[in-house]
Amino acid sequence: MRGGFEQEPRPTAAEAAASEMVELTRTSDETSASILVARLAEEGIPAVITGQNAARLFSGVFGLPSVEVRRGDLARAQEFLQASAPPPGWEDQAEAASNDEETES
Repeated sequence: MRGGFEQEPRPTAAEAAASEMVELTRTSDETSASILVARLAEEGIPAVITGQNAARLFSGVFGLPSVEVRRGDLARAQEFLQASAPPPGWEDQAEAASNDEETES
């Protein structure tokens, strides 16, 4: 111990790479990003939102909030995202169900 401070061990290259933040997805708005971050946290996957300021200033791809996770959690986060996504064609099914309800009335 030098100078009264104890140095913490430096992370290995693998540990540093695993903790690097990477983009999981972009969302259409800040609310959607916040909901996703909360759902990921429930699964034990820490996540953050980036690009909120750009989303307020710009529209389109440059203005979309981004949800980021640690590289070490990326595969698990992608699996969660895929499992929680609505099935293909859900919009058509919902519209057909709505039309059925209207014709029954």
